[in-house]
Amino acid sequence: MPDQAFEGGDFLKTNETILDGGSLSSLYQSARFGNFCYSFEDLSSRDYFLDLHFAEIINTNGPEGMRVFDAFVQDEQVVSELDVYSYVGANRPLKLIDIRVTVGLDGMLVIKFKGVHGTPIIMKQEQTQLSCDVREYANLILDMDNMISAIQGQVAQCEDLKQKYNEELVKRRKLYNQIQEAKGKFSHSCRSLDKHEVSAGHVMVVDLSASRDGDLGILDKAKQDLKSKDEALKKVGRKSTELGSERLNARIRCRKVTEVENKLKERTQMFELKLSASEEKIKKLENGLERQDDHTSS
Repeated sequence: MPDQAFEGGDFLKTNETILDGGSLSSLYQSARFGNFCYSFEDLSSRDYFLDLHFAEIINTNGPEGMRVFDAFVQDEQVVSELDVYSYVGANRPLKLIDIRVTVGLDGMLVIKFKGVHGTPIIMKQEQTQLSCDVREYANLILDMDNMISAIQGQVAQCEDLKQKYNEELVKRRKLYNQIQEAKGKFSHSCRSLDKHEVSAGHVMVVDLSASRDGDLGILDKAKQDLKSKDEALKKVGRKSTELGSERLNARIRCRKVTEVENKLKERTQMFELKLSASEEKIKKLENGLERQDDHTSS
């Protein structure tokens, strides 16, 4: 459908997909913007119901308030400070239907559009860059949140390893004291054979015949006690080795946490620099809008 019966404004066409446009999607892919009007002649003198169709295809990255306008039908304001993006976002249709209008004897229908804030096409390039910066900062904040969660998890894991390490130290000291106590008892346990051992034919309590293999053979209960203590000592040795491995892993994890913290500091500094630059751009943009509004008012 050709654009006709207009006066003023500029024409724009886009190839982007119009969401929820239905059979009229192609209609919303072109637009006239600026301060302009449509004048339709030779209409019958009677009442009509007017439908207005809008779509934001210029400021597709937002934000709200970049293109705000009023609409007049037969010099009567029917729309006040309409911001299409704030209602439906970009590339989506906004319909104002069943606006009752009266065409007089002159057969004229005049529809006017007047901008309230800025000239969209002039501001598009700077606004798009600012919008991209805002999205990048939002992604940085999300990355920072993920990094903080990861760091907190690493810290909690290190604390857990530290607690296990302390508990293992306590067990190790306890077992060491038990071994020392057992050694002390064994060194003072030499005695003469009792009647049961004599009747069984034993000639000594401690059998040194197995010492060539590096072991002491303890008869009866004393033998069992010493074996238990020896097994406990070996168990302590194994736990000591495992504890050493856990301490090494804890050091590696702590080093990784430090590296993540340094990266977080660097990204935070970068984020602050970009945020500062963005604030300066926004101030410049606001000053430009104020000067343009003053010029429009004058």
